[in-house]
Amino acid sequence: MSISTGRRRPLGAAAALAVAAAASVVAAGGPAYAAGTHSVSSPDGSITFTVTDQPDGSLTYEVTAGTTQVFEESPLGIATDGVDFRTGLAYAGEERSSIDETYTLPAGTDPSYTNRAEELVLEYTKDGEAFELVVRAYDDGVAYRYRLPGDGDLSITDESSGFRLPAGTGGWAADWNGNYEQDYVYRDAAQLNSGADLTMPLLASIDDNAYFTLITEANVYNANAGYAPAMLEGDGQGTGLLNVARTPDQAFPIATAYPFQTPWRTAVVAEDLDVLYNTDLVQNLNPAAQEQPDWVRPGRAGWTWYTDDDSAADMDKQKQMVDFAAAMGWEYVTVDCCYDPAADLPEISAYAAQRGVRIFAWVTAEPFATPELAGPLAAEHKAYGVAGLKVDFFLNDSQEVQEWYQSIGDAAGENELMLDLHGSTKPGGENRTWPWVLTTEAVAGTEHYKYPPPTTARLDATLPFTRGPLGGMDYTPAMISQNDSILTQAHTLAQSIVFTSAMVNYADSAAAYEQWPGRHLLRAVPTVWDESHVVEGFPGDHVTVARRSGEDWFVGAITDPARTASVPLDFLESGTYTATVFADDADGRVTVSTQQVDAGDTLSLPMIATGGASVHLSKTPLEQIGSGDTRYEAEDQVLGGDAAVGECKGCSEGAKVGYLGAGGSVEFTDVTAAEAGTHELTFSYTSGDPRDIRISVNGQVVSTEELTDSGGWEFVNKWTVDVPLNAGVNTIRFDNPAEYAPDIDAITISRTTEAEDGTLSGGAATAPCAECSGGALVTDLDGTGALAFTEVSTAAAGNHTVELRYASAVDATVLVTVGGTTREVALTATGSDTAVAVKTIGLDLPATGGTVTVSGASAPGLGVDGLTVVR
Repeated sequence: MSISTGRRRPLGAAAALAVAAAASVVAAGGPAYAAGTHSVSSPDGSITFTVTDQPDGSLTYEVTAGTTQVFEESPLGIATDGVDFRTGLAYAGEERSSIDETYTLPAGTDPSYTNRAEELVLEYTKDGEAFELVVRAYDDGVAYRYRLPGDGDLSITDESSGFRLPAGTGGWAADWNGNYEQDYVYRDAAQLNSGADLTMPLLASIDDNAYFTLITEANVYNANAGYAPAMLEGDGQGTGLLNVARTPDQAFPIATAYPFQTPWRTAVVAEDLDVLYNTDLVQNLNPAAQEQPDWVRPGRAGWTWYTDDDSAADMDKQKQMVDFAAAMGWEYVTVDCCYDPAADLPEISAYAAQRGVRIFAWVTAEPFATPELAGPLAAEHKAYGVAGLKVDFFLNDSQEVQEWYQSIGDAAGENELMLDLHGSTKPGGENRTWPWVLTTEAVAGTEHYKYPPPTTARLDATLPFTRGPLGGMDYTPAMISQNDSILTQAHTLAQSIVFTSAMVNYADSAAAYEQWPGRHLLRAVPTVWDESHVVEGFPGDHVTVARRSGEDWFVGAITDPARTASVPLDFLESGTYTATVFADDADGRVTVSTQQVDAGDTLSLPMIATGGASVHLSKTPLEQIGSGDTRYEAEDQVLGGDAAVGECKGCSEGAKVGYLGAGGSVEFTDVTAAEAGTHELTFSYTSGDPRDIRISVNGQVVSTEELTDSGGWEFVNKWTVDVPLNAGVNTIRFDNPAEYAPDIDAITISRTTEAEDGTLSGGAATAPCAECSGGALVTDLDGTGALAFTEVSTAAAGNHTVELRYASAVDATVLVTVGGTTREVALTATGSDTAVAVKTIGLDLPATGGTVTVSGASAPGLGVDGLTVVR
């Protein structure tokens, strides 16, 4: 870090007399104050912040960008119970410095951050008390704050800060609410200035979009509860002034202490939306962490609560999500409300750790309200084995609740727990001080389908330029099952690229995602980026971004009106890339296509209304695991009784069969098997309550399954049961002779081969294993040892989902060979050489006669339990 400090220039007695003689203004019957201006410009000279000492000893400021006025004469000042620093100030000196540093954050959404600014500290006195105005000018914005040196108790009784927009300026603003989950709508100048309580941030368009300015604050909830968050309030006089005002949660006076400083009053100033989208201004305005933690990890999370809000206490449902997260390569599962911490968290944490997944646990904020409470509670959750906490229900901007944030933030760092702050205030770059804060809600995201009004495409196209620049946004994207959603599936998929968050909680169920083409992108899309660009966009209408992770690029586009996004690919390196495009069909369901492109091409992405598109660009084509799996759709089968086809957005083809049971039935008449024997039948279903389903195979009842609810009739769950199949064609029937049954979406058939039944060579050996499905596993696969699964068959050649069951005390790799093609597969440590986990991979398999060989284990103790192939 480089900080260059200029020499302080105090006003000595002679200088003060000279200034007073030359430039003083004497108010009738009052003292004389030196009238002057003090300017500081950004490092590149593009933005200038000018402070004026007014004749009555008050202060005002203006901001210009080039020749454009961004903020006209705006008020400054603060009042305490002892001194009113809004008027009567006497200039005492100033200090200038340059800030130039680069830093990284372990879960930063950028690879590095550049903090480069010019700083001006203006010193004033009144009644023997000191007052400091600190101003910073950045190449992408400005910030100011007040400082009051001293010691002892202090009460702040008023603040007169404001942002005066030029005449006729409109912008996007949300009505104030303590949860920050309101809609950002465009308001003209009169509406902005009407006197309504408006939340920060507020985005204004300056001089007919010549510049955009985003007004907010920084360094708020990590400041030892010395103050409280603010809102904006038009003065109601038509002057363009937006006052920094107290929220309804915290009126004046505010009890605090010397030395005192306010949060930074901040404005991003951007000549284009790309600068606004990429700004790091609020992070730069926060103090750095005392040290960079090596235990913080960004990542993606499965989350069952949205589709099944009583699922947290059902460990079977949580384990299903853990298994899915492991199959997707996701890092986390968030266990939401409500569960038994002492019983459930150790169980699910241990289960997840065995599969390379870590747990975030939902908690409420108030029990962590003080350091004395927060420390032991955080330590307790750490002992349960969780990696982080989802802390919910702050819902208040009072000074008291700021103490909760401070206690929670400090305790989480001390106990190495990452944080997802929910039901919270807006972020203001506090994750620079607490790098373990991965994301914050403060957004009207997917949950607003549960708590109307629901989110809209117009709002989604606004968020990247309003809420987005403040920091990680826990929107919970990619909800595909909501039947009344006005957003298309391609739109919700693109949210995972367009929106920024170091931790992303995906909102839909494992069963819905497993059969959705968009899963191929969700497996690949990261949460942190090496490079980001806004290709095109306008707040409230549309946005298209291109983001790089390593050598791969991702394009995300969302829109409100129907339109076609045009994406020049000049950001690509030389060579040919495979573009895997995820787009909407006419019904708003995702389709997948590929094409070969290079840097000279321009992608055209047609989008329907409220739609979107996503593109993965790589020299290595995106793997589409399971794209060749055969799925038998219920709506294509033989229906009996009152059974009927109904809409189901989360179902694999958008439909399901309902009114089953009590005479209604569905028969799958063309289910094939290559050989007779036991197979796994997995079926997806929906149900609003627990119900039974009877399963018959080839005319014989094989099972009656007692199914749990799926979270609701529009949300999909899955169930697996062993069934006997004949070689060739089989018929599988679902019904319930006594009462109504769940609705059925689709079925798949898979077959498991035990490792000990495979062909062993080169020293590979069988060993007993109590946790293994067949009581044994195959080891000694290092060196020349090999295990071959022969006569692997599928319903049709293609890329099939393959589950390799294994055990290993350490992280390891194996070589998997099919048809002469060998790939290395990374396996996460399971905890011991007999603790079994599953690695899901995609293999290109023929219809018949396939052989899958496992060899080249990097760890001698690694063992293979079996191989499951989805036909």
